[in-house]
Amino acid sequence: MNADPVEPTMEFSHWGNVPGGMTNPSMMGRGVAGRDQGPSSVAGLKYTSAVVKGSVYNEPAVQKGKKQYSIKIPRRKVYDASNWRNDPLFHQQLAAIRDSHGNDVPHALAKYQQAIMQKGFDATVWPNGQARIYTPQAAVEETTPENQLLADAIRARASTPLDGMFTAR
Repeated sequence: MNADPVEPTMEFSHWGNVPGGMTNPSMMGRGVAGRDQGPSSVAGLKYTSAVVKGSVYNEPAVQKGKKQYSIKIPRRKVYDASNWRNDPLFHQQLAAIRDSHGNDVPHALAKYQQAIMQKGFDATVWPNGQARIYTPQAAVEETTPENQLLADAIRARASTPLDGMFTAR
């Protein structure tokens, strides 16, 4: 009996709030608005920001004090944009917007990501490990040292011997 082969996945970290354990790209910018939010909005692009596990990329404004989630996506559904400046698909998008936006690279990048989505990809990975996830994905909350300290503090505060001593009568 042959076991089914395990499909290779890429693992990402996402910081924020993921109600129900499923990311929601339409919530883009509700946490921290990125520099590309303007061109992305104009292009109608929505995504969940993430970071490839093990990469050095970080966004302190996004990560600080937020819950960390782990997301796994099949490798075949992740577009490698590590060489985007030389990608013919990017240059097609840049040429397509030239009449209306000149050589506006942020706008061309938003169109590039739309084209990637239209090819059936769920995510794009950039050279530094930053990622954009275009489709809802299951997300599992991680227990990190920072998250554990916060959880311990909340638990400790929830039932202390002083509870109820300072309530108005």
